[in-house]
Amino acid sequence: MSQGGRIRVVVSVNGRDDETYVVDRDRFTVGRDARENFIVLPNLGVSRKHAEIERQGNSWRIVDLESANGIRVNGAAVTEAVLRDGDVVAIGPHHTLRFVEERVEGGKAFESTVRIDPGPKK
Repeated sequence: MSQGGRIRVVVSVNGRDDETYVVDRDRFTVGRDARENFIVLPNLGVSRKHAEIERQGNSWRIVDLESANGIRVNGAAVTEAVLRDGDVVAIGPHHTLRFVEERVEGGKAFESTVRIDPGPKK
C-alpha cells in the first residue's frame, strides 16, 4: 500500500453496522458480484461492479462504473468524486459505507472518517 496507512470500511445495511473490511490495497471495487469485488453488497439495487475506490496520494477517489443506479455524493449524482472527511455517498438503496483511514505520523496513529451513506430514509 502507498503512503498514508491503511483504511477500514464499515458496511451498514439500513443504518445497522453489518461488516468491517480492512483494505490492504490502493484500489478496490464495490458491487454485487462476489467473484469480482473486494466489498460485496448483495442487493439488486447495486450493480455487479458498481464503483471503484482508489487511493490518489493522501486522498481517496470514487468512480461510478456505469452502474444502473449511480452514486450520490452529499445528495448530488456524480460519476466520480474525491472523498473528503464527512462526505456522504449512496451506493444502492440500502447500504452505508463508512471509511476510517488510519495514518501514522510521528509514531502515532491518526484517524479521519469519510461516511458513505444511502441518504435520508423514507
